[in-house]
Amino acid sequence: MPAMGGNGFCPVVRRQNKLPPDRLSLMSQNKAPSSASVGTRLRAALTDEQIQTLLDVVAEAGHLQAVDDRLRSADPNLADTVGRILFEPGTQSGAVASSQKTLEMWNELWAVWTDHVAEVSDEEGPYANQEEHWHPPYFDHGALAEDLEQAAGPLSEWIDRAFPLVNEPDVFLESLAEIDQNVLSLPDWFQPVDDNFVLGPRASSCLLRWTWLGLACQPGPGQRLVDLLCGLELPGQHSELDRDACFQFLAELPESVCHEIHVNPPPRTPAPRIPFRSPRPAPLLARVTQKLSCCKSPRLSTSSSPLGVEQ
Repeated sequence: MPAMGGNGFCPVVRRQNKLPPDRLSLMSQNKAPSSASVGTRLRAALTDEQIQTLLDVVAEAGHLQAVDDRLRSADPNLADTVGRILFEPGTQSGAVASSQKTLEMWNELWAVWTDHVAEVSDEEGPYANQEEHWHPPYFDHGALAEDLEQAAGPLSEWIDRAFPLVNEPDVFLESLAEIDQNVLSLPDWFQPVDDNFVLGPRASSCLLRWTWLGLACQPGPGQRLVDLLCGLELPGQHSELDRDACFQFLAELPESVCHEIHVNPPPRTPAPRIPFRSPRPAPLLARVTQKLSCCKSPRLSTSSSPLGVEQ
């Protein structure tokens, strides 16, 4: 029997219902005022198809044009992108992608490339091939070339738009250097790597385009490009480019750059980034300079390049 209080009445004991923590948390969330933005709540509540329908209705009603000033004050790049989509209806979405969307796409695609490069050092990875269990494994450079060639396809579509946003001109060359380092890091019980790793034509074109974009606005871009290509072809380097892709790319450079490459022999001094280990010109560049000396094609001009970079 509960003890009597001083006034003769029994104190009232109220029992509290104990709810599971998850239900308590859910109740507190329902009672708490929502601080999420309308956009966040719409994304959480609607499917992508429903959001697309909503935007189509809003655009057809002219509301997107009406809020251009508000969009521009919130995000100028967003406003520019919306404007291009509205007033250039025939343009593909990728061609008018915002800077943030371009970076998002590039980072996703570049991650595929770098993942393949990183897997080279994995002694049990996809590029450690072992034909028979009693044979030591070996580095399967053909499989790596195929994977990078496949990754280069979508990368090539974003290079021109992504480069000024990423602004890291050496990323492709650094990935080749990483391949060399990863091959050298394989255990001693791997079969020795006798043949060089050769990038496929599409991957080679991506490397050349990206590297050229970093050089095109510098003094003597042709000679700088020659320096980098020479460094890839010298003894001690285990990665190289597809030669036909190099010929095609170099031959389609502006005529002034072709002339610069032809009249200036391959350097006998070290290039700034890649050390030279032989004073002789690399075989590829010797053939390139000879080919460019006969290159009088009318499609070469000082005002155009395969990358749309004016000289």
